[in-house]
Amino acid sequence: MGAPEVIYTEEFPPFNLMSADKKISGYSTEILHRMLDNAGEKDEKRNIQLVPWARAYRNAQKEGSRSLLYSTTRTKERETLFRWVGPIYDIKDAIFYYGDQPKLVEKVSDLSDERVLVVREDACDFKLREAGHPIDHIIQKVDPDELIEKMQKGSIPYVSFNRDYFLRHAKRKGVDMSKLRIVYTYPPSSLYFAFNKVFSDLEIKRYQESLDQVLSDKKFIFKLQEKYFSK
Repeated sequence: MGAPEVIYTEEFPPFNLMSADKKISGYSTEILHRMLDNAGEKDEKRNIQLVPWARAYRNAQKEGSRSLLYSTTRTKERETLFRWVGPIYDIKDAIFYYGDQPKLVEKVSDLSDERVLVVREDACDFKLREAGHPIDHIIQKVDPDELIEKMQKGSIPYVSFNRDYFLRHAKRKGVDMSKLRIVYTYPPSSLYFAFNKVFSDLEIKRYQESLDQVLSDKKFIFKLQEKYFSK
């Protein structure tokens, strides 16, 4: 047994991000460090790599790799691909429309004749597939910047991504927010630490107990929420 040899994450504020001083930080990142400390790995050097999501997702699944991926939405398709420790935080994903005349959307199938932009292998990519959206109508991109760029061109006005992050990111990118509308919100889901399947039951139990201890420290969690969610 031993600490994760490599930890993968993506740019997904406020949970994981590259800070102004070029350090990987964020709400989930601080919880990760505290969890590993509590699990007896305080002195271990942590190799955290911030890379595009699809690369992180693939690398974390390599057979025999003592790797960890965060912040990862736990979905039905992913359930057997990782060992799960969490939840860290509850989130909401949504489908957005950019333009003036959105459809009335009560369920995902109401958009079955529409193309929808997603980040490749993101949770919303899987959620659309789960809902039976036609595969050739799920348009995969590398990151949220590409989603916004394609969306603003007008040919594909629908985007599926994390609700709060996409609203903040679109505003930062100068998107006309009067034209960006949420047309559908998925049932709530949760973010987890996703460990490679090489980790044993005993290790996962130890990390889960350590995380539970971190999350029970209400003072610590309150300070993190003030730091990352009050901006």
